[in-house]
Amino acid sequence: MISVSANYIVNEFQHLFLYDSNRQLTQYTPDNKEVKELVEVLIYQGIDLLLGKIEYLEVKTFGIKDGNRVVSHKLIILKDFVPDYLTIDKIMMRLFITAKRCIEGENKELLFW
Repeated sequence: MISVSANYIVNEFQHLFLYDSNRQLTQYTPDNKEVKELVEVLIYQGIDLLLGKIEYLEVKTFGIKDGNRVVSHKLIILKDFVPDYLTIDKIMMRLFITAKRCIEGENKELLFW
């Protein structure tokens, strides 16, 4: 077990992927044993939140609860992120920046994060 921060314990390796797709959020079928919910974030707003330009984001979430497909809207703030993902390796900022570069048409073979 690895303690990433005081309130967060990593029991396994975490992998984040960029996946180029035109599917709507609700067209996915997440495995609720592995994924609590999917979150749709506008990339530019995600960057603004991480830079402190805005205080919160309104996001669309989707998950499967008790066999039912559930869509909701939530407000998220910086405290909703794992603190060390924002400060130590800045993985969330790197993810948003790489996604931004991808949608702006940069050669995908050159996108490392």
